[in-house]
Amino acid sequence: HRLAGAEFHPLTPELAEHFPVEEGLLVLRVIPGTPAHRLGLRGGDVVVEVGGRELPDIVQFRRLVGESLGRGVPVEVKWNRKGELRSGRLTTH
Repeated sequence: HRLAGAEFHPLTPELAEHFPVEEGLLVLRVIPGTPAHRLGLRGGDVVVEVGGRELPDIVQFRRLVGESLGRGVPVEVKWNRKGELRSGRLTTH
């Protein structure tokens, strides 16, 4: 699943065994120069929250990000990188 210039995969129970979180969306890769790249996401990160809401699935992620970016409104994103929680504002520019 691609959104905002990154490819994501749901964090399955099997994948979660290799990460410090149990739920979220695994970032597979980030395309340079895109909103996800400017946010600071990297492959291997796990996005855990968007707009103050936990992410149970890709559908909710698309809706939350799409609604905000479609209105030109930045959306707060939190992700886990190797056990460290990071956050930033995803924008279209």
